[in-house]
Amino acid sequence: PEYPFLVRLRERFTAWPNVHIIDPLPRLREVHAQQAVYYANDEHLSPAGQQAIAALLRQRLHLK
Repeated sequence: PEYPFLVRLRERFTAWPNVHIIDPLPRLREVHAQQAVYYANDEHLSPAGQQAIAALLRQRLHLK
C-alpha cells in the first residue's frame, strides 16, 4: 500500500525522469517474517535489515 512518505517522494520527483523511487517496505516485511529487520530497542535496521536493503538495491540496480 502507498504511505504518505512514499507518495510525497513520488510527487516531488515525478518530473525527474532519472529518479526511480524504490519502496523497501515489501522486502523488509518479507524478511521480517523470518527474522527481525529492526533492533528491538530502536528504529534502526538490524544487520538482517541492512542486508535486505542491500540485496534489494543490487537487484533493482542490476548489480552483482
